[in-house]
Formats: sequence, C-alpha cells, structure tokens
Amino acid sequence: MPISHVLACRVVSAILLVGPALGSETLVIEQAETAGISGFRPMWNTPVVTAPDGVRVIKDSVIKDRGGAAVWWPGARDGGSKPGAMAFDALRRFLLVRFPDAAEKIAAKLNAGFAVEKAELVLPFKDEELWPEGTTGSGIGPEGGYEYRANWGVDDLYRKHRPTWHALAWALRKPWKADPKLGPTFNAYINGAGYWKRYGASDTTEDRFPKEFGPTPVHFEKPEGRMDVTPVLTDEAFGKTLGERLRTLSDCGFLLRKWETYDHRYYTGCYEWATATGGRAIIIDTPKLAVTFKPVGGASAPRENTRDTEVPPTMAAKGGEPTAVMPTADELKALARRYAPRKPDWMPDWQWARVRELLTLQQGENALDEPFWLPFTPRYLVERRVGSEKRAEKPRSRGELAYEVWVDCLLAMQPRGWNGFEASTQLLPALVYGDALPGPARDVFTEYWTNWLMPDRPTAPPARHLDPECLDGSLVHPMLDQLKKVQATAQFSGGDSYFNRTGDWRGNKSFYRSGFCYTISTMNFNHTSAMGALLGGALIGSERAMADGRHGIENYPLRLWCWFDGTTQESIDHYYLSVTLTAQKMIADFGPTLFDRLLGKSILLKTVDELIGAYHPGLHRFIAGSCRTAPEHLLVTQDGVYHIVHSLSQNGVLRDLDNKDVPGGMPVIGQELSPAHVGRQTLQGPWAPDWKSRLVDSKPLPWEMTCTFKQWGGHAKLPIMRRSYLGRHYGLYSSDAQMGIIPIMGQWRRADTPAERMQDVGTILMRYGLNTTRLVNDAPGWIATYGTQATLQHKGKMIVVASPHAWLDPKRNIKSLQSTLALYNYETSKPTWQVFADGKPITALPARLEAARRITIQDGVSYLGIIPLPATDLGRTDEIVLSVGDEQEFGRCKFRAALVIDNYNLKGDTPLGEKPDFAKIDRAWGGYVVEMADATEFPSFAAFQKHIAAATLETRDEADTVGGASVPRDPVGGTSPSRDGEDAGQGRPARKPALAHVKYASGADTLELGVFTTYKDDEPLDRLFAYRRVNGAWPYLPEGVERDTPVAQQSTTGRIEKNGAVLVCEKGRMAYLHADPASDTFAGYNPLPDPTAWSLTVPGGLSVRADGKLGLAHVIVQPKAGKVTVDHATRPGAGTADMATALILEGFQAPPTVTLNGQALPELKRQTVNGRPCFLVPLKGL
Repeated sequence: MPISHVLACRVVSAILLVGPALGSETLVIEQAETAGISGFRPMWNTPVVTAPDGVRVIKDSVIKDRGGAAVWWPGARDGGSKPGAMAFDALRRFLLVRFPDAAEKIAAKLNAGFAVEKAELVLPFKDEELWPEGTTGSGIGPEGGYEYRANWGVDDLYRKHRPTWHALAWALRKPWKADPKLGPTFNAYINGAGYWKRYGASDTTEDRFPKEFGPTPVHFEKPEGRMDVTPVLTDEAFGKTLGERLRTLSDCGFLLRKWETYDHRYYTGCYEWATATGGRAIIIDTPKLAVTFKPVGGASAPRENTRDTEVPPTMAAKGGEPTAVMPTADELKALARRYAPRKPDWMPDWQWARVRELLTLQQGENALDEPFWLPFTPRYLVERRVGSEKRAEKPRSRGELAYEVWVDCLLAMQPRGWNGFEASTQLLPALVYGDALPGPARDVFTEYWTNWLMPDRPTAPPARHLDPECLDGSLVHPMLDQLKKVQATAQFSGGDSYFNRTGDWRGNKSFYRSGFCYTISTMNFNHTSAMGALLGGALIGSERAMADGRHGIENYPLRLWCWFDGTTQESIDHYYLSVTLTAQKMIADFGPTLFDRLLGKSILLKTVDELIGAYHPGLHRFIAGSCRTAPEHLLVTQDGVYHIVHSLSQNGVLRDLDNKDVPGGMPVIGQELSPAHVGRQTLQGPWAPDWKSRLVDSKPLPWEMTCTFKQWGGHAKLPIMRRSYLGRHYGLYSSDAQMGIIPIMGQWRRADTPAERMQDVGTILMRYGLNTTRLVNDAPGWIATYGTQATLQHKGKMIVVASPHAWLDPKRNIKSLQSTLALYNYETSKPTWQVFADGKPITALPARLEAARRITIQDGVSYLGIIPLPATDLGRTDEIVLSVGDEQEFGRCKFRAALVIDNYNLKGDTPLGEKPDFAKIDRAWGGYVVEMADATEFPSFAAFQKHIAAATLETRDEADTVGGASVPRDPVGGTSPSRDGEDAGQGRPARKPALAHVKYASGADTLELGVFTTYKDDEPLDRLFAYRRVNGAWPYLPEGVERDTPVAQQSTTGRIEKNGAVLVCEKGRMAYLHADPASDTFAGYNPLPDPTAWSLTVPGGLSVRADGKLGLAHVIVQPKAGKVTVDHATRPGAGTADMATALILEGFQAPPTVTLNGQALPELKRQTVNGRPCFLVPLKGL
C-alpha cells in the first residue's frame, strides 16, 4: 500500500447494518482521515500525519507493554516520514479527524428515503500514555514537550491506577487534508497557505463551531467511545442546508481534545505531586462515524446534492496569517529595551544601586544587559542550546535562544502540578511581562489559574469545609481527608475520598480557595493561598476566587498573622518568612482595588517593620529567634528577608559575597526567594518608605524591641514575650517560653567595624538535650525538644531555667541530661577568644567545673559572662563540662560549635533503666545566667570580669506540695498557681507544682524569676512562670501594648505616645505609631479596616484629625518638609453614615504638600472648622 494511503488512514469501505429499531439502519463509515496539531513551539508550523500504528516510545522503567508516549516531534519519527500515533491530550496536542466520503454516502441514504436519526463519532480506545511526550528532570529540549514529575511516589500511582479519561470534540469550519507538507498545523488548516483565525483552531466564529461535544469516556473500561454528534447533521447552526452540513462533516471534521486537564484520581493532599496529568494523552485506533437513519414516511424525501458545496481542501479559500508567532530578532531587541530594568521615578539613587546589586548578585553585572526574560529560564537549558547553536550556519543570539527556552518551559507546564510556593513567581511574569509573550505562552497563565481556581465552582459554606458528605462539587478544605481522618475506598486506598465517591476528576479541593482562605493554617499557606486566589482570580476574571482571596487576606494575613499580636508565626524564619513576604508584596502592588492594595500595604508594614527592628547594622544580622529555620541561616546563609532589607539600606546589608572560606558546605545565598526576584518586586514599589533606611543603617544603639506572641490564640491571655536587644557590638534575643528551633540566641562581633564575613561574628545558642545535645535540625523546619527553657531577659542580661520533659523515651539509651550552651566561632585558623573561669584562663578542653562558677569570654570588643545555675542532681559524674562541639549535619551542611558548655542533671556511663523516676526528672532543672556586653559599656574586659565576679546569684527550689502558702505572682496576667484540673473538685487540696527560684543581682539590676519546672508545653504561661521581676517591676509590655521599640509602638490602649507624638483612637482598636524625629517622620496607622475616631498630633503643634470614623489609613507627617502623605480606603459597601469625609490638618503655617493614595493634591486652601484655621484633605468617595 502506498505510504500516502497509510498516512491518510483511509480504509475504503462502508457497511450498512440493520439498526435496533424497526426499519432503522446504521451506516458505519470507516474511511477516516486524521492529523495532529501541536501547541509546542517547535511544532506550531509542522503537520503531523497520524496512523493507528504511529510512533510511540516506552519510557517507564517497569511497565514495558503499554503506556508508550505518542511522540509527534519529527526528529523521533525519522524526520517525519513515520506517522505519529492517534493521540490527543487536554493541553497541547489535539487530533483532527474527518470522513472524506461521508457526505456522498450519507446523501445516498437520504436520497433513498431516510432521515438522520443519530450520528456518533466512534473512538476505539487503544491505550493511554503513562508518561507524556517530554521529560522529567533533564529539562525541555528544542523539540518541546511536557515537564512531568516521576518521583515522590508519582510513578507508583500512575502504574497502579489507570485513568478513566474522556474525549471532547468540536466541529471545525475549515477544510484540511492529512498531508506531511500541506496538512493542518497549530497555526494553519493548510500549512503555509490558509491560517486559523486563532492558533489551535480556537476561534469559535471562523475556526470551529462553539458547541462542545462530549465528554465521552474513552478508556480501558470503556474501550469504545461513542460521542453523539447528531447536531452537526441536523442543526442549522452548522450550516443553512443539509448539503452544507454534510460538506462540513466531510471536509472539516472534528477536533478532539481530552477533557481532564488534571486528575484528582491522583490527589493525595494539598501538595499535588501527581494530579498534573493534562499532558498524558489518550491513544485511539482509527475513528469511525456511525450514522443511524430512520425511514421517512409518506412522500419520498427531497434529494440532497452535495457536489455543489464540495470544495477540495487544497483549493479552499486561503489567506490569513499565523497567530502563534515568535518575535523576530529585532522585535526581541525592542522587547528587551521596553522591559529592561530601569530606575522608576519614585526611587532614590541609593535604592536603585541596591536593586542593581540584587539583580546582578548571582549572575554578575552582565545581568543588567541581559534581556529581562533570561531570569525566568533555567540557565543550564539556555547554555545547552547556545552550545548546540554553535553548529548552525547562522547562530542565533543567546537572548533569542533564552526567549525560546522561556516559551518552551511555559508550554511544558501542566496545571495543578505542585512545585512549591510558586504563586508569586507565576504571577509576577504574567502581570508585568505577559504582553511580551506569544499568545500560546501567555495562555498558560490563564490555564494555570483557571485549573487551580476552578472559577465555575462555588466555595462550600464554611461549616461544611470539613464535611466528608459535602459531595455537590462545591469547594471544601484541601486537607479534609487528612484532618477528618477519612479513609479512601479500597479501590484507591490513600486517594481522595470525594473522587472515589463521585468520580469527579476535578475534585472539590483547591489549595488557593476554600479551606486556606477560611481556616487557620500556617502563615505561609494562608498568605500564598489568599494571594493566589485574589490575584489569580483577577487575572482570569473570577469573582468567586477573588471573594475567597479577599476573605482570606483580611482574616488571616492581616488580622491574625500580622496584627493580632506584636510579631508573627514566622518571625524570623529566614526562608518561610521570605515566601510569605513575597506574597504580601504582591498584594500591595497588584491588588485589583485600592482597598486590596492598602490591605497588602498594612500587612507588609507590620512584617517589614519587625525585620527592620531586629536587624543589627553592625553585625549585618537579625537578632531574632526562629520557630522554623535551618542553622546555616543563622550563621551565614542569606535568603529573601536579607534581600528585602538590602533594598531598604543606603549602605547595603549583604555580606560574605566574596567569602571563599565558608565551612561545612553552607551556602551564602538561600534558594527560597532569590535576590533577583526581590529586585524585580522592588521595581514595582518599595517594601517600605525610603525614610526607614535610617533605621536599617544607623538605628540608635542600644536598641530594644519587645513583641507579644499570642500563638494565634493559644497564648492570647498571657502572651509569650519576644525580646531583641541590640548593643553596640552584640545582640541578644529570647522568647520567654521556648518556641521552635531558635528560642534563644546571641551574636557579637570581635572588631569595631561592620561584620562583612561570617568569621567576624560569634553566635550563642541554648537548648536542653540528652546524650549529645542536638543543636541543628532533625528535619526541615523541626528539631526535637527534650526540655523546657523559661527565660527572663533585661537588655543584655538573661536568666534561663531549663527542665527536662517527663516523657523521655528510655529506649534512647539515655546516659545524660543537660542544658547546653553552644558558642560558634568560625575564625579562619582557630578562635582567638579568651575563656576564663573565675578569672583564671581555660587553656585546654575539655574542662570540668562546678556549678555557679563565673565563666567569662573576651572576643575582641565583645564580652560574655556565663554562670551555670546549680542543677538538680539526678546522678552525675560531672556538673559542668566545657568542650569542643561534635560535628552535626543537616541538609548536606556540617556544623561544629567551637565551645559547648553542658550543665548536667544526669551524666554517667549507665543508661536510664526502663522505668526511671519520671516525676523526679520532671521536677529537675538547671540552666544559665548570661550577660553580654562590649567595650562601649566597660572600660576594659578586666572591668567586665570584675562586674561578673561581683554579681550575686541566689537559687532555691520547692518540691511540689499540697496546700501551703501562695507563691508571689506576676503583676500582669497571673492567676492561681494551682493545677485545678488535677486536684480541684476531687476532695483534695490544690497542688502547688515544683518551683525553681532564681535571683540575680548584677550592677544596678536585679532579675528575679520563678519557674514551675513541671510545666507542659502549650499550657498557659501562668503554669510556667510564678513571677518575673526586674528591679521589682514587671519587665515586659503592659497589657494592651503588642510591640514597642524606641521609635514605634503597636497597641489597643486607645492612646500611644512616642517621642513627642500622640495617636488617639477608640480603645480596643489596633493602632500603630511610628515617631522618628531624626528622619522628620511621624506616621500614624489605622492598620485594620475597622472604623474608628482617630487623631495624630506631632511635635510642633501639628495635628491630623478625622472628622468622623476613619477607615483603613496610613498617615505620614513630615513637619520640616511640610509634607503629609495619606493612604486611605474603606471596605466596599461597609461604610456607615458617620464615616470621615475629610482629614483636618491643624497647626500648619503654610499649605502642606499632600499626597493622597499616590496622587499629589492641588495646593490646599486654608479653611475654618469650628472657628479654627485648618486645611482639609477630602476622603469622601474613597
């Protein structure tokens, strides 16, 4: 048989069958012609002829007898001489099918006295792809294809559970012919001559008819798909006359596409590793057309003439132009110039210098001259193509090849494939650079968000988000099965219960909608989901998604994670907070409405101000703890949080960039939020106003920031207190109740110069441990805890009481229990510090001491004093041991403390027995007193040693008792020390738990701490602290104050005073005041959209007052500059009759320069209100 006949798939035969109904007959037409059109860039203008035995490639390492990929790339088909498989997927590869002789054969039946009763497109199932055309892990090549995942158990799921997919079809309007040269392509119905109005035959006015046929099952359980296409022959929408409709059927045929753009058959949780199956194709055998006729009663039917409308495809009307087109070299140069990074008008020169540094940090100065699209491409793929291009006769430029890679990588994406917290990196290119892409690549963003956001589906009522019986398709919590412990059916154990009960491939879950916009999750989940719903919803025009996003943003990022207390869950988790911050910035920059954007600015304000408050300009580090981080981030690695602060610094904050001596495989730059991405986001708007740069670079030292942490309500009544104290050459941080991986830390520099290398800085950490204390992560974001640490900090002084847990596992072969203080020092050769015990140098390690000995350390200009508290003796051979730390490893990085100080409760050669005295262990305690100071506080290290020697330490403990005298309580928030749940109401006196007392008098300060040593994690803090006092007074924030620094305060007290400025609002409303006379800036905020009476008075007699209830507002007054900046918005539809219509500005001698919501107002005219001269800033209508 001639190859052209094979390629055309023409089997000339027509079979007349007797139908099931009396007198009906079915004509099965097997003379089908098929062709493929591919949306992969290299295939836009390449015809693909197909055949039942077309080329397929087995990719799987286990299954070899099915699942081969239908490869259409000519290079895999002997240059195109071999046919491709008859295949179609849901995203890029579509199959065209027509029946050339159908018109004549159907007309003959009609002319014989029959009428069309039914027409069916018969699709014989052959197989489905196990892995699609494309690659996993090695990167998309110049042939195109999909990027797919084959790890994390995805391969096993695909092998074990075959899909049950469906076909969709549309009738085409244009004629075509399967031909290796003239056949249809993604751009044309006649290659090179007649073009679709829109690529992929997607225009419903000229390319195809709008009616969608199907979905029709075509899979291993339904091996013959029968799609009802009767309207093509009976509905005038497909042609005025039956003759026209017959010609449409014969000459134009159908376009086939898979229905399932992803598949929740493979959903195993909100990390959707396996659901991205849209690119896996259905493979079929030769399609057929089955037309059932019924006899026409009475007069004979009119004869149908099909010849008068027959136009051979090769002679059809030609013209048009391709619409899937790559830019020319000159057009690419123009795009590169148009989108090249340049200094915005609002940006000061110093900030532009920082942005340039961020953009070039990882790729060098040439990055600014590279086209803007290069950062969106995998560099190794670009270099691979550059290498291949060298063999070309006329090699294309690197920029052209990089653009090609960008397009190919976008087209390779399958929706609903989880690749981390990628919402920001997916949205920023779409919103900023989308117009620079060809249409098919631009469509990927719409495809991505449409599939994730499911815009046609409502969100279930919140009360049903965790209801396994909510089966109507409305969106529920993505973790419903996990949270409710719902077991999937035996058919697919471990899969999604909704899918197993309904068979709905779309599922009823979306990471970005429903659950995480209506339910508390982690801070990054709540931010990423709500931001994606709002901005992705705006991109595709989905009101439902935007409504979910707005609900999520206001209730979780804004109200809970940022303004519920003085800190956040992720402060300062170096990589998690970076992910969260990029989401916050996207909302502030791209929110669809002014109200949305101002919500984003309020969120960003709170988080960035905490970053600035914790940043030490001399150490170039954050003096802050971390619930979830990794040790390298504390020592050297800089992720997005540093890049953000770098953009706000006139001097720059990044360090170690040229450090060739970083030990242990620790990276200098992190990978969660790249410096270039922060640079690109900064070009859309600043992370904070430029006047805050003073507090980054030259904040007044010493500096102290104290924040409440209510742990999303778990400690709402008695908040955890987090304190960062920044001395001239050091910083000390504590969380008063242990939280996470870094609850206590300190860092210092040894020279009176900015610390530019990790070798310039020392670090102190503290944990309770068993055997050898684990100081680095056990797993990403997690480290096991074996004891409680309770801390009282006053400036650079702290008491830490540590107590082991009662539930320690004896199977761990426990030979020691100890509170550990570890000091890291990475001086290139060896530490030059000097370590003393009671004034005598320690010259060799290990060294053994008795408790309460005074350990002092001089490391250049920084001084440390450490006093181990006398610890409960559970049986030990040593009290205190100083030694070099063991090497510990996590995440391919290695760490070793230069000095470890262990204060033992238990130490011996024999492990605990199987039944140790857990009550005794629970009551045990130890810990440390720590003082940090420097050469600006003491004239010499000898003076510091004398100071430590003169300090007094008193400790005692009380065993748990029944009854007895009450314990003195904290003046704030304390209640009864009795454990009422254990003893009250049971006929026994209340039990007073074991209590450790520590009193430390140092210089002019006396610190007193009482700790219940049997405290259980997550209990209220009155079960941990009996009292905390510094110089006889409560040492932390007063009730209602959530954060305090030398220049700012956040509170709900109704009145905030700071540096001569006063902010007044209604008591109970959250307010924030920033008063920094050195930068001539006084800023008052109503950070929540809760209307309140509001006024701000600043030094010099200037005031700003709302004439009614003020909505969400940021008001900045710069008296010397005569400037007032106002951002204000109210929640749409939520205003009341008493809402403010204007801000009243009083005390200004001349009209101030006013900017309202980013727009400069005309010069204000002096007016009189209540007999007083003023200026009015109108708010009405905002």
